[in-house]
Amino acid sequence: MLSQTLLVGIGFVVLICLLPLGIRWLQRRQLVGQPSNSMPTQIISSVAVGPQQRIVTLEVGPVHQRVCLVVGVSPQSINCLCELGPAADPLPSMPLSPAPEATRPTLADNPFTKEPK
Repeated sequence: MLSQTLLVGIGFVVLICLLPLGIRWLQRRQLVGQPSNSMPTQIISSVAVGPQQRIVTLEVGPVHQRVCLVVGVSPQSINCLCELGPAADPLPSMPLSPAPEATRPTLADNPFTKEPK
């Protein structure tokens, strides 16, 4: 009687331990045949226009043919408002140079650090 209860308990523990492996196997099996996500969507900007409404700019498509979409997002729907052509770098990368020494303010220029006369 005790050995039968012990055997059922061990079987239950083994079943619980194998459950995550079975779930992973089922997920892999269902993903076979579905296209891979080789074209990720990138959120460029998002602006709130109401308590639950947003205007979102997305960049979608293959790497060399990316397109920007402007969509309106609400709890009930997502609507494409505008489709912009292939995305280009809007601002060329320009190095920022520091201000010349003559235009930089110093502590001597600060009226609050000067001693009263």
